Amino acid sequence: MRKKPNILIIDDDKDFVYNMRDILQEEGYTADTADNGQAAVKLCGEKLFDLILVDIKLPDMTGLELIERLSLQAQGTEYIVITGYASIESAVEAVRKKDIVSYETKPVDMNSILSLIRQVMERRAVEEQLRESEGKFRSVFEGAVDGILAADAETMKIKFANPAICRFLGYEEKELVNMGVNDIHPKGSLKHVTEAFKKQVKGEIAIAEDMPCLRKNGKVIFADIGSRPIRMGGRLLNVGFFRDVTDRKKMNEEILKAQKLESLGILTGGIAHDFNNMLTVIITSVFSMKTEIKPEGDAFEALGRIEKAALRAKGLTQQLLTFSKAGVPIKESASIAALIKESADFALSGSNVKCKFRIPGNLWDAEVDKGQMQQVMNNLIINAEQSMPKGGVINLSAENVDAGTCREIALKEGKYVKLSVNDNGKGIPEENLSRIFDPFFTTKEKGSGMGLSAAYSIIKKHNGYIRVESKEGTGTTFYIYIPAMENRPVDPGSYAPKKNSAGKIRILLMDDEEQIRQATGCILRSLGYEAELAADGLEAVELYSRAKRSGNPFDAVIMDLTIPGGMGGRDAIKELIKIEAEVRAIASSGYSNDPIMSEYGKYGFKGVVAKPYTGEELSNAILKVMK
Repeated sequence: MRKKPNILIIDDDKDFVYNMRDILQEEGYTADTADNGQAAVKLCGEKLFDLILVDIKLPDMTGLELIERLSLQAQGTEYIVITGYASIESAVEAVRKKDIVSYETKPVDMNSILSLIRQVMERRAVEEQLRESEGKFRSVFEGAVDGILAADAETMKIKFANPAICRFLGYEEKELVNMGVNDIHPKGSLKHVTEAFKKQVKGEIAIAEDMPCLRKNGKVIFADIGSRPIRMGGRLLNVGFFRDVTDRKKMNEEILKAQKLESLGILTGGIAHDFNNMLTVIITSVFSMKTEIKPEGDAFEALGRIEKAALRAKGLTQQLLTFSKAGVPIKESASIAALIKESADFALSGSNVKCKFRIPGNLWDAEVDKGQMQQVMNNLIINAEQSMPKGGVINLSAENVDAGTCREIALKEGKYVKLSVNDNGKGIPEENLSRIFDPFFTTKEKGSGMGLSAAYSIIKKHNGYIRVESKEGTGTTFYIYIPAMENRPVDPGSYAPKKNSAGKIRILLMDDEEQIRQATGCILRSLGYEAELAADGLEAVELYSRAKRSGNPFDAVIMDLTIPGGMGGRDAIKELIKIEAEVRAIASSGYSNDPIMSEYGKYGFKGVVAKPYTGEELSNAILKVMK
């Protein structure tokens, strides 16, 4: 009977040591502990250990110094370095040492490290069995939990494959033993795979991390491949131990995407407020001028061109803002079915591409920022249309899904609306799939590289998820999951802009920008409202209070949230509520990292209007709070 593997845990964190020891003993290993380097040296002089888990920072020496000493007195022992003080330098130094099989950081994922220990022990058992007999090797080889392949060190031809690796790759054993190592990896990774294989044969590296593997069905998955060269029957074999890390790889990619988007958000957020203020002046001034001149003249057409250009600039600014923390969704109840159809009609106007819809009548609604969600759908539909220059069909579908029954991805508990945008275009090359959501990445000659990264950011801010499946030459499908509302909201009605006909409604506008005050005041008057203007919160509170005392109160207030060096809307609303509890206040901002724009009701506001706003959007906001 084979002896139990001996494992030594060296760490001055007693809670970690005892917890690790208990877990290893439950797994059937013999586990000893030491809290410093000298105690570990003494233990290793009395007993041989198969594996040692060592903290890189010990009270009397570093973990790497200890490993150097132990390697001289106990050859064949392997090490896992565990630390709470991770650095690139220490990690590089650790993995360069021949007998160190892994470098793990605290807090340690117990399931992950236990899997790693099993892998190391299974490999050591295989090596021991190989030394004893090739026949015994086969039983251990086939019973291992992790996938194991043995390949000729020179030709890279596969000689043995255990059942676990067959399941992992989707092949029968008889298929794998007629293949080479390069056949189980994507073509774009073969150079990297060959280099790692040769380094493992030479003993230069023990584990090749995040190696892409190609399943029989064409799906790419990822594995950490531990390896040891072994002689068997006169041949040198490289025995690889495959540990599935596909989920870890996806998680790391998500973290990296989020970091890139955060960096872009810092850049774009800094200019957004001033830029939107300028656009507000342009758009509102054009609106006012168009009401004063005849629509038949050249001047009216020129104003239309200016307005169109300003609105395009507004769209670009909003797209940039989706990356910043301030680009929070301003959510409202919405019909996802209607949003899909409206986006398709708009995006494909005049196109030779048609849409097919598959949307059930009982599709749940959702609380979303309509403008942002339309931006997502427009980007995806336009991308699909551009992938089919000779025409084709885009399949737009939606369905209700529950997180508990969804098998494609891990969703947080709850109900979701799942949207699909499918085309039969040229598809996305495999090497580009991991980059399509990166800011500024594009393969189009005139592309900005912002459409899909903006879509990714928007969906994340809606607590949703977006993923893609594509194969070059066959087409692409994007899937979106948005948290759903099971109860269909009451239709709030249409808020089309119109002049007030119920007497003179009085509006108080507060903004620190003189040009915005004047231009917006002109719009309000052209819409039939009576408007008064204030430069900051203090003036607005004084005007509101005076009007109420005089018996001629304001019906609604529009307030800019950000007033440099003065009282902004956030503080002014508190004072207005003291004067009138049910004040009809509308929050306005070109950029703010304050949550007021998305959760205005919590702060006493009755509505919001984001800068830069059009006359239509301003009118809709007023009419909505007046209902």
